[in-house]
Amino acid sequence: MTNTYVLILGRIMLILALYSLNLVSTQPLAAQEMKPQSSGIVKNVMNAPVIGDGTVAGAVTEFVINLDVSIDPTVPGKTLLEGNTIRVTLPDEFVNSGEPALENIMSNDECTPANMLCTAAVMVQGWPQRPVPPPWYDMSIEGTNTLVVTALRDIVPNPPTFAGIKVIHLMFKSFTNPAEPGFYSLDVVAETGPAGTVETGTAVVEILPRAIPHMGITSVFNEGAPNTIYQNAGLNEATPFAYDLLLWNYDSEPMVGVGIEPLGPNLWGLVQDEQIVGIANVQAPAGATGMRFYNEEPSTEINAPLTKAPTGRLRAFFQIGSVPGEYVVQVYLLNGNSQQMFVNGTTALTQSFTRLPEDTEDPDGNTVIANCDGEPYENAAATITIDQLYRNSTAHITLKNARPNTFYTLWLRLRGITEGDDGDIYGGSPITDAGSTPLAPSTELSNLIASGVEGAGNIDVANGFMTGSDGSGSTSIELDFPLLGGAYPFHKAYPNLAPVPIVGAPVAPFMVRLVSHCTDNVGHGVNAGAREPWFDWSP
Repeated sequence: MTNTYVLILGRIMLILALYSLNLVSTQPLAAQEMKPQSSGIVKNVMNAPVIGDGTVAGAVTEFVINLDVSIDPTVPGKTLLEGNTIRVTLPDEFVNSGEPALENIMSNDECTPANMLCTAAVMVQGWPQRPVPPPWYDMSIEGTNTLVVTALRDIVPNPPTFAGIKVIHLMFKSFTNPAEPGFYSLDVVAETGPAGTVETGTAVVEILPRAIPHMGITSVFNEGAPNTIYQNAGLNEATPFAYDLLLWNYDSEPMVGVGIEPLGPNLWGLVQDEQIVGIANVQAPAGATGMRFYNEEPSTEINAPLTKAPTGRLRAFFQIGSVPGEYVVQVYLLNGNSQQMFVNGTTALTQSFTRLPEDTEDPDGNTVIANCDGEPYENAAATITIDQLYRNSTAHITLKNARPNTFYTLWLRLRGITEGDDGDIYGGSPITDAGSTPLAPSTELSNLIASGVEGAGNIDVANGFMTGSDGSGSTSIELDFPLLGGAYPFHKAYPNLAPVPIVGAPVAPFMVRLVSHCTDNVGHGVNAGAREPWFDWSP
């Protein structure tokens, strides 16, 4: 670490601390105290990610209005039903010359992502270059300063494949920002409430006296323009998609030659000409090690997507650490803006089940040797593969050389006993008071309860599968909770119930048990019914 880095490191740590307390601003203290806030359905207004001076006094108007909804792709955005509208009115200080005219994206050769010679607006799903398809809505100008967006079909979120409307990107080439710096309020009136009811908001944009260092993030350089802000990655692996950071300096000129250098644990510097121009840090799960934020080449000049404005492109990579969970990458430009990205650290674990003796009994004395044709099936084997995110997991179970044409179910252990001579029993299903519950998502609980009430049972249960004529079978169960180190979320289905921790060896005989139903060949919902224990597994 050079002396230059050492001298500035203390300042960087202070800046990080102040950012965490929301105490850093580009405004003097007096301006901070009087700064108006966006409200209603508007979260905030920011300079567009594809230009350096979209909020500078006297410049062409280009900024994004972020609606008051999470950009997490699993969270639904706004709904706009056919014929309903969103209206955005700019104050008179924004001057509209009328040229170039407002056009619908893709309506002609001069209004395409590759050739933006028009005035336009784009409804965005929450990350750059992922619009709501433009043919789904029409745009017009009412009076001189009111944008009207009209849905040509129902625009209804269906996350995570389609997140709905979360951002309004104004690319107003015919508009000029106010000549006087300050805070300006835009009125937003949207028929985006339940059944198309009207919602309103105030979008406050800060018009700056001059450009400040600005950083945007783009997804166009990754095939398919995927969501690079929210990604998944395996432990100790890099995210599947790079972060393409667009960098502008004080003069809204490209920042070239910027690289990334480590400064300390979970801390890196953006370095240009041996000067730190930005910082990056990572919030990681407890105990995680091995994180890396790095680049392969320094930033180079390119033309930004859509605007074609010259910018510096820094292609950055992030390698997550050794522990599953959420990693938050925060990148700041000194005296400029910041970007935040989220990575779910996943783990894939494959292990074999332990075969139980064929005379292992269930609570009613049922065994494999007694109920399943008197055969021990000595060559039977089973494996479990777990793909786990910090919020959920998928369990893949494979069974071979078991009893043919037989229904099997999987059970998750919730009851344990504390270690010691006087161990206390704890946990269990709050629905059945049994020690286990079906290995199934909480969204299936009502169906499983119904299956148990019906009495006769059925094979349409989420925790079951049938073997074929060769005694083999498999299933994949998507769970809405982490199987490793998690708890069963009964509260998601029944708010009056509490989540119950998942247990396994050594405080319980198993974490997951695989049983057969040789006597009736059906499942019985949340009640196991007569079953024959075959396999146990604990991590």
